[in-house]
Amino acid sequence: MKKRGSAIYCVGSLRTPGSVPAHLAVTEDFDDVDELNTYAPFHLARADMFRRSDQSESALDAYHRALVLTENQVERYFIHRRISELGR
Repeated sequence: MKKRGSAIYCVGSLRTPGSVPAHLAVTEDFDDVDELNTYAPFHLARADMFRRSDQSESALDAYHRALVLTENQVERYFIHRRISELGR
């Protein structure tokens, strides 16, 4: 339970000022938390950080993962737009 609570806090803090690589490193610590692997905002946050650090392939993977996990049409539109911006 402690790791789950820490993981949820992690997602909430990803948009705080700081180093993108440092934030990405933090998210890697939570790859094995099932609640996050099925949580579209987690993958969207990672995709955004990958995109901002010029890691297009990783960003695309994360956007595609988020797309599978959300049924919200506004989120799906946003994700499709980001994918097209990356040229795929």
